[in-house]
Amino acid sequence: MFEKKRSALIIGCGRLGGHVAEYLAEHGLRVTIMDEDPEAFRRLSESFGGLLLQGNGIAEAQLVRAGIENADLFIAATGDDSRNNLLAQIACRIYEVPTVFARFDDANYEKLVEDLPIRGIFPFTLSLAEFEKDFKFLFGEED
Repeated sequence: MFEKKRSALIIGCGRLGGHVAEYLAEHGLRVTIMDEDPEAFRRLSESFGGLLLQGNGIAEAQLVRAGIENADLFIAATGDDSRNNLLAQIACRIYEVPTVFARFDDANYEKLVEDLPIRGIFPFTLSLAEFEKDFKFLFGEED
């Protein structure tokens, strides 16, 4: 009769977290985004319809209040690789969130999560891949 609306929990409202929150909300997900700094929420548009929570996401009570127990998607997008690793592991190991992403600046973190159902987001690697694609275009080496 009623279809459950998919939900996403994002910790970190920086450039990545904020953009992903907007994108997911625009595509019909129920989005909760948490950040320690309430000023970070200014990145979001006025039309953003998700839930904004202040906190760092490490405390279990904060995660439960944010709805981790029913989340379909979890994204750890803080500026701290260690915190993102911890949050992602909590999401997948304790709360069994089906889809978990973690942002890492240090590509070595990929080794820490390679045997886990955590998908790494590596901004440097993504930027480099885009540059290489454009660089090949400049020299007529398109795929």
